[in-house]
Amino acid sequence: MATVNKREWTNKDGSKSSSWRVQYKDDSGRWRRKDFERQAEAKKFADTIASKVQSGEHVSAGATFTVAEIARRYVDAIESGKDGKAKTEPHHVLTTRGQVENHIIPHIGGLTLAGLKKSRVQTFRDIHLKDETENTRKVVVKLLSAICRFAISKELMGVNPAAGEIPKKSKRGQKRVTIPSKEDINKLLTTAKSWMATPPMAQAVDFRLELTRDFH
Repeated sequence: MATVNKREWTNKDGSKSSSWRVQYKDDSGRWRRKDFERQAEAKKFADTIASKVQSGEHVSAGATFTVAEIARRYVDAIESGKDGKAKTEPHHVLTTRGQVENHIIPHIGGLTLAGLKKSRVQTFRDIHLKDETENTRKVVVKLLSAICRFAISKELMGVNPAAGEIPKKSKRGQKRVTIPSKEDINKLLTTAKSWMATPPMAQAVDFRLELTRDFH
């Protein structure tokens, strides 16, 4: 099924514009859209695409486009400043290309975009990247999410399966901080006052004895 609707909007300069938008579900069940200047062209496309989807002739781009292809296209886009991406510094492009070629493509590059589900991203993050440093895992999954957003902008994907899957910072190795209770603080204050009232030579010994008794 395909629908044709007229769109109208006002530009920044105050002028009016319009187009005819065709919306349809592809063979994978995702909604797609395409705009035309003329109603006749839109209706012709709508009839053609509806017939192809129904007969099984239509194959969505996401069903054939692989992760490797879109990842390399993303790197090329940030290097050249094309495909809607801003031109990036050469050292960043080199780093990004290395992450794509060394981490993403060897493990999930052969998957089609339609086959890149959230569960597959989680497996990639937790299994394939488990031996990498915490920072590398975070950077690579964040890059994969950016690549998926790029694919969505090209209407090759409907949703971003890597969204929300960036690893959280691990708490391993961090020292646990124990906050003293009100009772402990009062004991310390009492000990300090007593210490201030004793002769200088006995202060150090008395203070250490008090602390030892209070926290053991």
